[in-house]
Amino acid sequence: TFINMAGTATAIMTFVFSLCFAATITQAAPSPRLDVDFAEDGSFTIKVDSAQWFESGPTFVTVEGKTYSTADGSLKKDSSHFTQQRIKDSVFGLGTQTVQNWMAGSTKFVTTTDTFDNGTIIFTQTFPDGAAGTSLEHVDVSSGFPTIVVKDTDPERGYLSWEGRFMEASHAANFTPTTLPGVGDAGGPFVIFDKTQACLFFTPAAEFMDVSMGSQTSHDKSNTTLSMGVRSAILSLPKDYTIKYMISSGMGITPTSVAAGQKLLDIYGTKRQTDYTTKYLGFSTDNGAYYYYHTEELDNNTQKATYEKTLLDVHEYAQKEKIPYKYMLLDSWWYTKGEGGGLKEWDATNSTFPNGLASFHEKTGYKFQMHNRMWSADNIYAKENGGKYNFILEKTLAIPDDQSLWDDLIANKTDIGLVTYEQDWMFTEFGNLNATQQTAGLSRKWLMQMGAGAAKKDVSIQYCMHFARMFLQTVEIPAATQSRASDDYHPGQTGYYPTPKDPSGQSGCGFPYCVYYIGTTSLLHYAIGMKPSKDNYWTTAEQGQGGPYGNKTREPYNEMQGMILAYSTGPVAASDRIGSSNRSLIMMACDEGGRLLQPSRPATAIDTNFYGAAFGNGPETFTRNDYPIFSTNTEVSGLKHAHVFAIGLASSFTISASDISYDMDTSKQHIAWTGYGQASNVTLMGNFDKIDIPKSLFSDFRLYHVSPVLSSGLVVLGETTKWVPVSVPRFQSITDSSSSVEISLAGEPGESVEIAFAKDNQVMSQACVIPASGMTTLTATVASTVTFNCSDSQTL
Repeated sequence: TFINMAGTATAIMTFVFSLCFAATITQAAPSPRLDVDFAEDGSFTIKVDSAQWFESGPTFVTVEGKTYSTADGSLKKDSSHFTQQRIKDSVFGLGTQTVQNWMAGSTKFVTTTDTFDNGTIIFTQTFPDGAAGTSLEHVDVSSGFPTIVVKDTDPERGYLSWEGRFMEASHAANFTPTTLPGVGDAGGPFVIFDKTQACLFFTPAAEFMDVSMGSQTSHDKSNTTLSMGVRSAILSLPKDYTIKYMISSGMGITPTSVAAGQKLLDIYGTKRQTDYTTKYLGFSTDNGAYYYYHTEELDNNTQKATYEKTLLDVHEYAQKEKIPYKYMLLDSWWYTKGEGGGLKEWDATNSTFPNGLASFHEKTGYKFQMHNRMWSADNIYAKENGGKYNFILEKTLAIPDDQSLWDDLIANKTDIGLVTYEQDWMFTEFGNLNATQQTAGLSRKWLMQMGAGAAKKDVSIQYCMHFARMFLQTVEIPAATQSRASDDYHPGQTGYYPTPKDPSGQSGCGFPYCVYYIGTTSLLHYAIGMKPSKDNYWTTAEQGQGGPYGNKTREPYNEMQGMILAYSTGPVAASDRIGSSNRSLIMMACDEGGRLLQPSRPATAIDTNFYGAAFGNGPETFTRNDYPIFSTNTEVSGLKHAHVFAIGLASSFTISASDISYDMDTSKQHIAWTGYGQASNVTLMGNFDKIDIPKSLFSDFRLYHVSPVLSSGLVVLGETTKWVPVSVPRFQSITDSSSSVEISLAGEPGESVEIAFAKDNQVMSQACVIPASGMTTLTATVASTVTFNCSDSQTL
């Protein structure tokens, strides 16, 4: 309902904007209604299905060291305080725009609310003439709009928040004045939800590096005001400086998050570029790897080999074992460091690659993911140090302020195999420099210039040790394609892990190496089109004596680690000692040519986990905030094949179709099954209506699949020798009729691919050899029996 009050300054200015939206979990889910009611003093309420969820707190802004607020009347309305009009946006369509003009002393401050008919609200703060003296101490934001008040008398709601370094502090909980999403530099977007699964997704929508959320709790802790605004460390704002904040509504946490993420991408028209390292098998030397700051030992363990020698031997071993690594991750050991532990020179040292990286690339054919860290103040590239590029130098660290630096830095490495640039230590570069903390727009400029330099050479970027604000900034950066979804890997540090101090293993892993869990962070990755990286893994439990982490270090959960990597849709990189790899386990994630076999989206924690964390009665976690039940799907020819797994489930739990409805078509018949390794290991569980998942920790994790029954009565179980039995890009299409099924398969020429089927509670399989074209069609004909044929291929 819209009440036109324009030009009636003396009237009570109450405007009600009603929205309907259709983001649903299932087709039967109701569409909630969103209303925003404005009052004459500039305050507002947010209602969902006519029920008030929030009232606003005061609008405020800081100028010349003084905070002006509607709370005490110091933030004044100007002569044209309130205007309203209908608008049409190229992304969001029709909506209503409300503009409120304020004066903070002599400084103009404008707040705008764009309320769109598709369930989106964009709140904007604009500083037409800029602002000086905007910084404040001991608070997180220097301005506030929107602000919302959380009361202890509110109906019960929950929240899911993405926050912390690596976003590893992400969690769900009951939403109260004292249990709230994270604030400040390490805070991030969040979803608020009720018991009907109605959701509101809150996120910055512009100037992601400069926007924060702050909180202020009353003395009696009965209410807390959450304020979205400019980071309080920023000293001043330029003319026409603008920040935006979005609230997006929907039903169900996963659908609402994905819809909100797509809206952010649509605002900037961003399409992620191709990323080699998320498509092909790799080898890692990152933290946790056997060869992390550690090389082979020579001459009866009396001398160390160079990295060049060690990695050439890795290549030789992989060739011998037919492990199709396509790239290597080169961590920070390969370049020169300077003051503050930052980068001094981004070139291979003579001690690591005596013959140079170009020679190593030529000998192995490997491409590279190349690590970088924060910049040292004594780096060789700054003009002050004899270089030719503009930098802002501080005591020990620095930041580039020159597009040509990024253009040249990345271009100079592409000829020797660079395909993915890894920017690590991002929270340090952001948090430990006065320039990045205090200068509006500088941190965004840093990331935008990096992205532009990478895009010019078709190089992808991985973010590492980042905050959520950096992650969100990627919606403007197509070259940014992946980020670390967990802290650094370390063998053995996962969940149930017996130690001398805790033989029972009940205390689990120790921070920061509880790193198998990526179920929450992967949801936000999926929402904005990024790929989550779980880091590397050991593929065998024992890696021999003399390793970098002590002789007693083991990885007892290598299968679990391998499964999570395969279902992440991100990089899959082993990190074994030469001679210690489990080829069979590695190959469960890829084809014979090293092409990763993945689902259509990353596996994420199902919403039921989050509802349980907020309201109770959900899956019981073994480790706090490591939610145990995941789902994903592979969509082929319009049909979704669902995959479900449980890790760290402390007691049995039953799921039904409503729990995984995002990953299956609930209108179709499905069967559930489990088993991997070979077709004979498959256990059919019958028509799917529920799965009773027993207690499932780490070595005894559970993996299930929910597969559609085709019109022929056949069920395509898929390639049971792989973690993802129906995968991208192996399954190019599935064509079904009442009497046959045709499956178009892709793979490495000469590769044998065995596909399992089920019919009438029986499992059968057929193998085809991929011909020189890299494609074959497997046809299953259904009559009194099922017969198979492989076109352009040998039927085995």
